[in-house]
Amino acid sequence: MERRRFEEETTAHSSPSSIAGNAELQEIYDSCVAELPPEYRDLVLMKEYEAAPWEDIQRKTGALSVHAAQQKNYPAQIRLSALLKGRIRET
Repeated sequence: MERRRFEEETTAHSSPSSIAGNAELQEIYDSCVAELPPEYRDLVLMKEYEAAPWEDIQRKTGALSVHAAQQKNYPAQIRLSALLKGRIRET
């Protein structure tokens, strides 16, 4: 889901406290994405923020196939997950 659409849907049906919580989580997520190495960050931005189809990601990353692009994304998601877990434990 595109970030903007997510924010609009979240805001439209949420209480003020849940909106604040979602905003805080979004800040944590954004800062963790920013910490990723460039090749991982680019994949996450294309897939999660731009909602790009795998075919576009394949072309932009130079992957040989859609499956290869998806495989490149796997370690990016693992690294992002580790960053998020560490950051959430800190809060």
